[in-house]
Amino acid sequence: MTVTSGSISAIDAATDRLTRARAAMEPAAPVREFLGESDLDAAYEMQRRVIGNEVGRGARVVGAGSEQ
Repeated sequence: MTVTSGSISAIDAATDRLTRARAAMEPAAPVREFLGESDLDAAYEMQRRVIGNEVGRGARVVGAGSEQ
């Protein structure tokens, strides 16, 4: 994965947007303004962080690849 230092703050911003929306139980605006439309590495990193936040709050990962 190639996530640049410039994209770290973008990933943080996108993660924060989705985490806040989830906590408020409201829809989130698209995060492509932070990550762009084709930066898959950044998108997967953001997804990993969002899932980590949820697991940290007690959520369980279920489904394929959920050996955690």
